[in-house]
Amino acid sequence: MADELACAMRDFACRYPDLGLPCEQLDEYSSACPADLMEAFAKHFMSSARGGERLFIIIDECDFLANGILQGIGGEPSHGPGQYGFARDFYACLQRFHGQGAGNPISRLFITGVTDVSLELLFQGLECARDISSDRKFSAMAGFTHGELSRLADETLDFSAMPKLEKNGLMAAMEEHYDGYSFSDDAQERVFNPNMCLAFLYSVARRGALPKKAPGNGDDPAARLSALLNLADPKARGCICDALARYGQIAAPGALEARPFRGGALGLDEAVRLLLRMGYLTFGGCGNARFRLANRLSSDAFFACLGAKAGQAPTALQG
Repeated sequence: MADELACAMRDFACRYPDLGLPCEQLDEYSSACPADLMEAFAKHFMSSARGGERLFIIIDECDFLANGILQGIGGEPSHGPGQYGFARDFYACLQRFHGQGAGNPISRLFITGVTDVSLELLFQGLECARDISSDRKFSAMAGFTHGELSRLADETLDFSAMPKLEKNGLMAAMEEHYDGYSFSDDAQERVFNPNMCLAFLYSVARRGALPKKAPGNGDDPAARLSALLNLADPKARGCICDALARYGQIAAPGALEARPFRGGALGLDEAVRLLLRMGYLTFGGCGNARFRLANRLSSDAFFACLGAKAGQAPTALQG
């Protein structure tokens, strides 16, 4: 984390040499903890900003730390929650320098990759933040809507040069594999996985036809899902796997209730909530208490996780 932070601050100094930490000071903090580096940066910015400049800090993919914590809870003590106090100190530092007063250089914060694990174990000192993950107003922020993807396909592909490719077929293929994500129980529409859709469109543009195999995540989604399922206690894990394999959905009435993550094995509601936040499950459409696998990408990962082929999925999950 310290290396990434120092790299971002070097980039900031190149863009705003009058406001960023000089290289020699960055070198002095090369072995410092992230909170100390952030504090030095914030104080230097405050003393250098003469025209009322403020900071808007964006932290993307912060779930890489949460994933490390999850792996630690799943049986790797060297990466357990106790190893991430530096992250809590860093976010507490952001809290100290955030606000609307003249002595607070940070005006706004925006953080992606937030899960219940990161909220409880990493952001304890960041009281100024508000979790908008399940807020209906922001439900389409994390993906492409159908209309957005349709326009993107028109802008990206020359269908006149690919007479064998129909737009309806292209959209149907992406809907099967990458549509279905919803992070709010009252979202007006589901969204597509943006990274996977871009990879799909790139493949179509390069080949001039639909790919024989739809691009998937670069990592092993089945292994990642298996690690998440292993966080649940045996009874909850068995219930989730059996319900999804048999019926294509799982009932978890308490999954939407806000609850702190305390470590240890997850119960049914906590495990379903985590799978929902990580994008493997989505709202089932049969009441807020039911959840299903989001799409073909998720169902392939699930049945690979069970040691079964996706083609053997129950009828409820096919298509």
